[in-house]
Amino acid sequence: MTGPSQQQLYYAAVRAESERDQLFLDFVKDGMTCDHLKKLIDRFPQRWQKYANWLPKLPEGEWVR
Repeated sequence: MTGPSQQQLYYAAVRAESERDQLFLDFVKDGMTCDHLKKLIDRFPQRWQKYANWLPKLPEGEWVR
């Protein structure tokens, strides 16, 4: 029995990255603030650092839904 092919692994990784991007955009739409993104980047830099260019575009303050 063999595992998934390299192509299957690649597309699974692309799908996961796309889902993470969509989650981030949902957070922004729901009122994510600069402070909250900074906390995420500090806590999980490998996952959230790629969104650091959004920091100047997000409002300051606490995340209010």
